[in-house]
Amino acid sequence: MKYCPLLDENPYGAYKIIGEKMLAAYPSIEREGKHKWSQYAKALSQSIRTERFRRKRKSLPVTPQEQQLPPKRFTVGKHIVTDASNALPEEEFEKHVLEIQKVWNTSACSSSHVDMLLRESYCNRRQWLPYLPNGKLAPILEKFPCFQESSYVLREVERMLLCEVSTWKDRLEKIVEALSDQVPSSACNNDNDQHTVDIIRFIEKSVAFKKGKGIKSKSCFTVADFNISDADKNDLCTSSELSPPHIVMFLDGSKYVDGYIVGDNCKIACKNLKSAGEIFITLLACYYCFDFSYPRIYSQLLGFLQQCVMHDQYHLEKSSDYKHFIAQCQSFIG
Repeated sequence: MKYCPLLDENPYGAYKIIGEKMLAAYPSIEREGKHKWSQYAKALSQSIRTERFRRKRKSLPVTPQEQQLPPKRFTVGKHIVTDASNALPEEEFEKHVLEIQKVWNTSACSSSHVDMLLRESYCNRRQWLPYLPNGKLAPILEKFPCFQESSYVLREVERMLLCEVSTWKDRLEKIVEALSDQVPSSACNNDNDQHTVDIIRFIEKSVAFKKGKGIKSKSCFTVADFNISDADKNDLCTSSELSPPHIVMFLDGSKYVDGYIVGDNCKIACKNLKSAGEIFITLLACYYCFDFSYPRIYSQLLGFLQQCVMHDQYHLEKSSDYKHFIAQCQSFIG
């Protein structure tokens, strides 16, 4: 359009000139048609119409309906309303962020002091997170390095939902107990972490996308032996940029010992958790407090846990197996 301003006045002549010149320079564009360059000219014409429409649309005034947050790679599972009147002035918010970073890098880091700073800057953080590009995890952990530990993630989601983690843990244990008869666990008894992992894997398979078009479900957690080499552990905990958060956990026999939430070339340590069930709650908490939605490959298990553990109705896309399985679980969902 820049070099051929006569496209509108004499489109056939202009496209003929362009087509002939392009065919001379790139003979491989030749196709069957009225002219050897006809299909190329047709494709070019369509592209120019699309570009004209895009520019015209862009120049129109923005309507209130379009004044929304920029599109993200993820969106939160539950909409959290934050009272903007409780937010700190921008200068104070930046001071809190710098203080968190300063304290976190000292050997005498005080958990209570970090918690206080996170609590006071909570509203600002809720307003800042939706504007992050593509829902990336790395800039969040860079600005708030304390979220590299699971305990701070869990306390953040407690602030958001006004509910204690112990409540979600009790609900998950109730689900595991209710489904125990349906799962031939590889564990010696039903009161250990391996059994919980077996139940979660059973749920994951029961609700997964298996048929139809589109991307199928994948497991959102990896389980490994704690006694493998450090090099193998590092390989398991390595992720690519923009990869969605998922679990890597290590069991010593049937007991949970260590684990990480891994994604976007970052990891969140979950070493101090008391059970395997808690790391699944931590994964769910990450998607909530970091304003992420579920990637399709993990969405069915996370949606099930959202509905049954967080008691937050899951309204997004559901597989037919999900709908069938959730109907069977109504008796113990509560």
